[in-house]
Amino acid sequence: MATSQQIGKEFERRVVDKAKELGLTDSHRVPLSGSVKTAPEYDQDVVLKGPGVNLRGQCKKTQKTKTIRIDREEITLLRKKKADFLAFALNQTDIIAMIPFERYLELIKVEAEHETD
Repeated sequence: MATSQQIGKEFERRVVDKAKELGLTDSHRVPLSGSVKTAPEYDQDVVLKGPGVNLRGQCKKTQKTKTIRIDREEITLLRKKKADFLAFALNQTDIIAMIPFERYLELIKVEAEHETD
């Protein structure tokens, strides 16, 4: 049986692979993420990177439960802008992301502007 650390790394790879499929070709897992608390470059699980995009985030996969648990610490990362997103595995195929509401509104605005061009 896989350890929780192995399960987490597998999910991080899924998030990075999905980003690469969508053109964020410089995306990668952060080695030693969470292990080195004093170095900012290691404080997130993944970096999603490509032309004009450089996002850092946390990836969470829960064991076979019907609920997603979000710790106060994870919300604080978003509030203090230390993380751009939180990604959660809903099952073996679906990934959901949590972003600050202001960022969500910015994305909607950009999408609306593209539709009117």
